[in-house]
Amino acid sequence: MDFCNVCGTLLEYQSLKVVCRKCSWQCPYSTYKGKVSQKVIKFSVPVEEKVTGKDEKAVIDETCPKCGHGKMFYTTMQLRSADEGQTVFYECMKCGYRFSVNN
Repeated sequence: MDFCNVCGTLLEYQSLKVVCRKCSWQCPYSTYKGKVSQKVIKFSVPVEEKVTGKDEKAVIDETCPKCGHGKMFYTTMQLRSADEGQTVFYECMKCGYRFSVNN
């Protein structure tokens, strides 16, 4: 697989040319043949999402193990490999106790 030298998108090979769907860069296949892009694309994954207010989080009927309150905020995030379950982060609405569960 080759990637566009301009924007890093996967290139599409058409009959006589190589085309980038995103930025429309193109090159005749005869001059591109055998060349491999050296562009490295870096992705950043947030470890913890910042939330401006607790009302923006989802609420679930879950008992807090610390204070016994019956409702908690929760968020989910895929921290492990794609074939494993998500990690669920809980936060008590009353006392603020936090814990996580790997599903």
